[in-house]
Amino acid sequence: MNKKILLIQILFLMFAVFIYSDVEMKKTMAILDFQPKGTDKNSASIISDLFRDSLVSVQKFIVVDRSSMETILKEQNLQQALGCSSAECAVNVGKVLGVNSIIIGTLGKLGNTYIISARMVNIENSKIEWSNSIKVMDFSQIDDVVKGLVNDLLKTLLPDETTTVKATIETSKGRGTEKISSNRYSKYSMDPITASTLAAKVNVNKTIWFTSGCLLGVLGVGLAYLVEPTPPSSLLIGKDADYVAIYTKNYKRAGKRIQTKQATYGCLSWLIISAIIYGTSASAGY
Repeated sequence: MNKKILLIQILFLMFAVFIYSDVEMKKTMAILDFQPKGTDKNSASIISDLFRDSLVSVQKFIVVDRSSMETILKEQNLQQALGCSSAECAVNVGKVLGVNSIIIGTLGKLGNTYIISARMVNIENSKIEWSNSIKVMDFSQIDDVVKGLVNDLLKTLLPDETTTVKATIETSKGRGTEKISSNRYSKYSMDPITASTLAAKVNVNKTIWFTSGCLLGVLGVGLAYLVEPTPPSSLLIGKDADYVAIYTKNYKRAGKRIQTKQATYGCLSWLIISAIIYGTSASAGY
């Protein structure tokens, strides 16, 4: 293989990876029901809802709402998993939901003191990437306490930003930004952002795009970036025009990201194999 051609391929691949990173999708997250320890289940449920709402308000992540989790887990006969508190269980639930991370936690009570403990589990590597505990004497202050936990989590998730729950809410209102609320699409089992992201993960053929990267090299990566996947029409039956528009736009974006990622992996595999062959041939004097 010509050394210049291999160098050009590598430079094109670096450019493709740069383009791919520029269209990186938001991380998907889910918050499981916090488990009560020495207190009632309703109080623990309040913590889960506040944590979820605070993360949604940041508008930096795709957060699966509780009703959507119930629907998906029910289909898999895993309804009880909504309340799991172990990292192993969280990983299994996360794989079913198709999210990047899961938040699990507990609400304990010792005397008159409430103790909130939360952990974030990375679904890909099963590692606990963040954990924190806060004590509070007055349950009426629980909203501010949960926001404090979320702000601490944001330092891990967004280390290069100064985003906080309070600041994000004010900025969003000032710009007139409209967030996707679960109430707005309550008549559907899932909001369009979550539904389309999960559908793209299921429907995009990863094998085809990995193979295109192997066979076509950087051309395969370029093709994956240019081709826009279309959501199956069967998934949009009975949905209103606004839902369809948001769903379709996000599906194309999520699908394109998956295509580009797989094609890049294929191209990298081809380059590594080519480099090994070239090195072997050169050392043999061919």
